[in-house]
Amino acid sequence: MERRKNLIINICTISVLLIIFLIGTFFDLEISKAICDLDSGEYFTSSFILILSEIFGETVLYGLVSFAVLMLYLSDASVFECNKNTKKVIKFFCIVILFGINVFATFKVIGYFSDHYFILEGSLSLLSIVCYLLGGCVFSLIWYLIAKKVPAEICKSLAIWSLIVALTVILSQIVVQGAKPIFNRVRFRTMNFLEDYSYFSKWFSVKSQTSDTFEYLKNLVGSDGYKSFPSGHTACGASLITLTLIPEYCVKFQSKCIKILLNILAYSYCALLGLSRILVGAHFLTDVVFSIIVTFSASYFSKYVIDKIFKRKTYGKTFEVEEVSLEE
Repeated sequence: MERRKNLIINICTISVLLIIFLIGTFFDLEISKAICDLDSGEYFTSSFILILSEIFGETVLYGLVSFAVLMLYLSDASVFECNKNTKKVIKFFCIVILFGINVFATFKVIGYFSDHYFILEGSLSLLSIVCYLLGGCVFSLIWYLIAKKVPAEICKSLAIWSLIVALTVILSQIVVQGAKPIFNRVRFRTMNFLEDYSYFSKWFSVKSQTSDTFEYLKNLVGSDGYKSFPSGHTACGASLITLTLIPEYCVKFQSKCIKILLNILAYSYCALLGLSRILVGAHFLTDVVFSIIVTFSASYFSKYVIDKIFKRKTYGKTFEVEEVSLEE
């Protein structure tokens, strides 16, 4: 019954997103003109709240991956049926991934911060590299101390969930980041900066601009000026949809209240971040909705695949016993 209910919710969610996507296909430019928080000739917004959303909007993904990796690490990689030496190797790679993802998170945050406030210009300067490595160490340690407080039984319960998070992120980012150089859609704020909307193209117009146009835009605002479709920030925010799967793998989070809170957190953050990307002129409605559809679909697919490979084989009996004991 629960599975059927989840299927209906997922189908309804994707259906609504497709309808919104269709609306955006016809009215992308008009919607951005109506709600974008930019004066004519501006490239970056002056709104402090929107600037914060641009700088820190993606960090939710790095935090999610860090926490998921630590769940796998602290569970002693027990989800894998292998010897102790292989588990040690897996745990070592977990630490490497944790550090790497937090170094990259620091790199992205400093990069966005520099775009708006012009600090640490030159992404490969000695000072910036030191900051990236330092940030990676600090944030990795913070996440480790947070995850360390999670009881061992919960870590084991969430080991499979952590694999779903990893696969969801990999699949969604491959699609989203891989599509950007294929479509090369000019951002709304680029057109607003030039005060010329003739550069506008529908999302499905693959490389509709000439190479001379791209070179011209690159000299003015950089290559990021024509990386509108799809939205990377929104894909990062949409990855929180994996939080709604936690109750299926951990009995202690199966109360109705927790399920509602996780759903509100996942969907509201995704919607607000997507809206902020339109408000700052970085993306159109179709850019945002496409990223949400891709990430949600990646999450559903990842859950199906990981369940097939791991859950029924390793934790199926244990999970059922815990559920029965609670009912008693």
